[in-house]
Amino acid sequence: MRLSQANSPKGASSSKKELKGAAASGSSEKLKASNFPATILRIGTWEYKSRYEGDLVAKCYFAKHKLVREVLDGGLKNKIEIQWSDIMALKANYPDDGPGTLDVVLAGQPLFFRETTP
Repeated sequence: MRLSQANSPKGASSSKKELKGAAASGSSEKLKASNFPATILRIGTWEYKSRYEGDLVAKCYFAKHKLVREVLDGGLKNKIEIQWSDIMALKANYPDDGPGTLDVVLAGQPLFFRETTP
């Protein structure tokens, strides 16, 4: 997935008042989470490889300022939560001819959660 900023056509101009109105309306809209399917989760030398579609998902919660990895194992969900304030560095690599990677360097340990059987 690639994100790019749209360029305005030549000769198009906006006043500062119009830009402020657009920014204000955008900030009042509810931000939704983005989900990204993943195939491998690697932490140091440990790694988890996805066995089937949907068992490993990365989520970005914009409103909560969190990056989350969810692993579905035996019908129960395990979750790793990273606060944006704990992220020291990000490196994204997404070649056209292969899978992309996201390397995250943290200031401290993330939060780990495990779903239990009711």
